[in-house]
Amino acid sequence: MKITDDNFTVTTIYFDGQFWCALIERCEDGKTYAGRHVFGSEPSNPEILNWMVHEFARVPLLPVEGRAKIRFKKLAKVESKTGGGIPKSLTAFSQAQKEYAKERKTLNRKQKKLEELNKVLGELGEKYGVSKTAIAIAWILRHPAKMQAIAGTMNPEHLKEICDATKVELTHNEWYKLYLSSGKTLP
Repeated sequence: MKITDDNFTVTTIYFDGQFWCALIERCEDGKTYAGRHVFGSEPSNPEILNWMVHEFARVPLLPVEGRAKIRFKKLAKVESKTGGGIPKSLTAFSQAQKEYAKERKTLNRKQKKLEELNKVLGELGEKYGVSKTAIAIAWILRHPAKMQAIAGTMNPEHLKEICDATKVELTHNEWYKLYLSSGKTLP
């Protein structure tokens, strides 16, 4: 997308008095959208970069009228004094933020499961003197459904790692340890 007066994105990281936040304002073809991400404590530069690379695109952006800065708390106070309750735009924004927070928690849980799986793969790889890839392929080859591994690489190093799986004979306990470390449960 070409950056013009009608197409741009501005991200402002600021301290709102309680938390560090990022305000994202995007204008596409004259339509303006805004979203907010709460970091909590002051983020370091690497944390900001990681957020920009991995999570920035998932922040919910809602359409806004014009380019005026919207102060949601002030808007809610005015609406509540006039008896109008919480404005629909604020309710939608709050709901989108809650869904985003829930998605982040789910991703964090998945990340922890992957860390555990990688840890077990590494331990077994050290035990058998092969790579994590070889252990993963050995797990597939040991699966009760008699699955076969299909290599989708032409890289000689990767092919060697995959072939090393034939040197590994996982025990039942090791096979189930890998299965459970991936976050699965036994019936």
